[in-house]
Amino acid sequence: MVIRQTFLKLSLRLHTQESSSQLIGTEIVCSVDGIYCVSGVYRNEPRYQDRSHSPIHYGAVWLQVIDTPAQMLEGHYWTDRNSAGELRLTERQKHKFQDFKSAQTHYTHLSEMTTSNRIVRS
Repeated sequence: MVIRQTFLKLSLRLHTQESSSQLIGTEIVCSVDGIYCVSGVYRNEPRYQDRSHSPIHYGAVWLQVIDTPAQMLEGHYWTDRNSAGELRLTERQKHKFQDFKSAQTHYTHLSEMTTSNRIVRS
């Protein structure tokens, strides 16, 4: 999930191997007790070759901001394909990826670096 925020705008984009989702309408909601949530409607666009089994669809998401400053986003989503699920976003990175492949390459490289730097004790 790539999150970009300015003073006036909020953008959430989810990249997977088969598709990309983008919020097309969003709102930051603050409850009376000071808990912030992000609500939004999104459009999921699968790659062309995957559309036979995964058509373009729409959904909604509700994410609660956990802690101040934010340490986690947690919530749920539902789609017009009658599917639903939960989301828990726990890691923050400064690098913002434009697609799934660049994120996958970055994290594979980091994983290889971490593995090669481990000390094995017997």
